[in-house]
Amino acid sequence: SVVTQLLKHGAKVTVGGTRSASFEDSKNRWLDLFPSLDMARLDFSNVDRELAESVASVLSNDKFDLVVHTAGPFQGKVSTPNGVIAAAVAKGIP
Repeated sequence: SVVTQLLKHGAKVTVGGTRSASFEDSKNRWLDLFPSLDMARLDFSNVDRELAESVASVLSNDKFDLVVHTAGPFQGKVSTPNGVIAAAVAKGIP
């Protein structure tokens, strides 16, 4: 996954989502696959990816060098706001 690859290369990673239980399930799966991952560099933030204000509040809590949006589906959602992109652009984060 993107998260495990970033962690393996020393990045500090914040995962945004609507359910912390899903994050914990993923975190446990990642640890099963890669027991040596440094989970101290992994955080979770509750966020609504369609609301730029929700994403912006997370981006304001820390210094972020990059935003990677991996949630889908992207196809056919032209009328749905993409809060992740809007907030990242507004904050000047690639």
